[in-house]
Amino acid sequence: MSQELMYKINPKAVMLMDIVYMIVLFSISPLFPGISWTRIGDFNMAEINYYHGVMIQLAVFGILLVAYVLKFPRKLLDFFSISNIIILILNVLSIAFFYPPWAITASNAIEGARDFYATIISIVIIVALIVLPFVEKNVRSISKGSIVAYILLIASIISATIAGIMGLVLADGVFLHFSNVPSWFMADIKSWGGVSTFIGNLSGSHSHEMLPAIGGAMIALAAIVFNYADMRSKKAKYAVDAGFIVAIFGVISMTVLYIISSFGTYAIPTISPFGPYGVNGLALDDSQTGLIGFGSIIVAFALIGGGLLADKLSHTRLLKVMEILTWFAAMFVLVGVGYPIEFNEAFFGFATPGTPKTGGGPGWMYDAAFMRAHLFFVFYLLPIVAGSIIAAYEILKGNIIGSRARVLTKISSYFFFFGIIMASDGVVVWTLTIHQWLPFIIGISFILASIFLLLYPISTLTINRARIKESTTME
Repeated sequence: MSQELMYKINPKAVMLMDIVYMIVLFSISPLFPGISWTRIGDFNMAEINYYHGVMIQLAVFGILLVAYVLKFPRKLLDFFSISNIIILILNVLSIAFFYPPWAITASNAIEGARDFYATIISIVIIVALIVLPFVEKNVRSISKGSIVAYILLIASIISATIAGIMGLVLADGVFLHFSNVPSWFMADIKSWGGVSTFIGNLSGSHSHEMLPAIGGAMIALAAIVFNYADMRSKKAKYAVDAGFIVAIFGVISMTVLYIISSFGTYAIPTISPFGPYGVNGLALDDSQTGLIGFGSIIVAFALIGGGLLADKLSHTRLLKVMEILTWFAAMFVLVGVGYPIEFNEAFFGFATPGTPKTGGGPGWMYDAAFMRAHLFFVFYLLPIVAGSIIAAYEILKGNIIGSRARVLTKISSYFFFFGIIMASDGVVVWTLTIHQWLPFIIGISFILASIFLLLYPISTLTINRARIKESTTME
């Protein structure tokens, strides 16, 4: 019997639970008060609360997935599995208690406890990633063969943890008005421009850093799961590593920029600004987060060129294609649509009504439509889907699945291919028309349906393995 069946808590079952939770919560989100898929503009407070109730689960799910892929010791796997269950319970409670006025204090307390515990979990995985290669043979073997990806993984998780700590400080300011911080820290806040300026800087840094950091971790983990270290072509492997190096530089430079712009007076500049009042041009931080995406594209082409898709099992080959398509879709939206908007802010106006002189623009509603589309697609759905696909591949690889599971996996991939193209094009249509969001919603729906279909082969294999464990134990 394989060692994975010996775990006290089945990490695959916990990951399956996480995927179901995230996909279901995303799917039913419009049923909750204050949440809309089609309202243009930034998230409101109800959407922010709900979003964190889903995405913090994604973060701890990703930590468990990292530990499982890298074959962490049993006690650590149990810790991360139990922690996933605890965070899920706290997420459900935070969403449930958000709406009744009498429960708002409890909701804030639950969110604070959840966020603090998630930060502790992140610190534990960082320490483990640094220490275990020196003391655990399995981790050392995997990290040695994929050293550049492993470095990107650590750098990305550290960056995401820093963004999480920024979120904790931000929450302290919003809900407690920094009433519990030392006097020297309040003096620093005043020197940085005051409380409102500090909170605004923290909010921007936290939200802009977290998802690119998680994306960098997913790229690295996907390549490790796809066994890029064993590619026959050394040139292809070097090309993959080159892509990782680009992404590592992007993660580090992005993290430094957001730290010094939050805890200091540094204002992130625009690269070569032009147009009226210099409003057009690419922001420096966006250029650095873009490096993570450009690195992923280099990795994707190198993996494909190195024979990534030459997989004997069709279901795992399709999963690889699905994963890589999430990277291309994210870059299409953020760079293909987002960058041109930044180069034309005199018209788009930073999604703010007014003129370039007042910080707005006549076409602000088009940018507001793009803001909503890219937030829900690239910063919300795609990370959930990308993480779910990596987990599915890790569970299914090397396993022969039944005919029904094979058929559903194939249908799932077809739904996904249609959905990812439709949603990506839907972002463009919505941005150009403001109100034509139907193609976007159709694409999102097909992507969700594809993941729901994928749950069957994952759950079948997970449940069957659990039954093997039970029967073996009884014998």
